Amino acid sequence: MKSDQTQIDTHVGARLRDIRRAKGVSKRTLAISAGIKQHQIEQYEIGSTPVPSAVLWRFSAVFDVAPAEFYRGFSKKARRGPYRGDRPATSTPSHVKDTE
Repeated sequence: MKSDQTQIDTHVGARLRDIRRAKGVSKRTLAISAGIKQHQIEQYEIGSTPVPSAVLWRFSAVFDVAPAEFYRGFSKKARRGPYRGDRPATSTPSHVKDTE
């Protein structure tokens, strides 16, 4: 079973590829527009390299989409874990001690 991080990287990469193709943008054009190498686009799209948040932000500007578009369709079940979905966002993680 893949880790949450690997699942997210693979999903974001697949969404990047889908959005890029839907917008009719080549890997080369995207790389130039985002200021990175074409090889990196290929690595992101197959999920072997995580997309840094700053680069994801640039992709969203190039495609004129919200950054959340890259996460659209990611399974809620896959997001469950110690800090995702199984307790309210306002809860303090159990390993953090209250210092007050």
